[in-house]
Amino acid sequence: MNSKLVLSISLVILIGFTLFVSANMSYTRSGSKANYFTELTLNKGWNLISAFNVAGIADASELKKQDISSVWVYVPQSKKYYQIYPNLDPEFSKQGFDYQYSSFWVYSNKVGTVKYYSSEMSPFAGMPLLSGWNFITIFPEMKGKRFNDIKGTCTILKMCDFQRQNWDCADGGAGGIDVDSNVGIGMIIKVSENCQFGASSITTPPAIP
Repeated sequence: MNSKLVLSISLVILIGFTLFVSANMSYTRSGSKANYFTELTLNKGWNLISAFNVAGIADASELKKQDISSVWVYVPQSKKYYQIYPNLDPEFSKQGFDYQYSSFWVYSNKVGTVKYYSSEMSPFAGMPLLSGWNFITIFPEMKGKRFNDIKGTCTILKMCDFQRQNWDCADGGAGGIDVDSNVGIGMIIKVSENCQFGASSITTPPAIP
């Protein structure tokens, strides 16, 4: 068989089993709260995704609650993972960690699209990060902004997303990411010290020469 044909077939088979995570995230305001709706294509296996809520999976979702076997969240204060679904780690509630803006590890039993609501959240207006690794979501409120506009006071050393069961990483000084095309995507970023992410990094005027 022609070697090019074999390669083409192999690529088709590979793509059929592992897909780049694609996302669409939008929100509406209800008084002082925000209701987010997210549509994501998940791979079979681990996926790093935005503001996930198992109970909020929509009736029209291709993937159902029973297709999600495990959800974990990372707490930067303790630098540990905690399971929150299907069994809630009793130690997690003791952390006092506000995880509404975090990204989550979700294990899907198959490839498919999941649609879910994350309701009654505080509208995203920035989040504190701790020195080291932090799990974040690119929220729709960031759309139309440059990466430098959303990194806030943070000095970012490294940033990574998780695609096709592998990390894809870049140095923090590599120019950041295309914000608009990554809305709804979960990421991890490593910062040099405690900082505020998600707001313009306006501090003081330039020094007098």
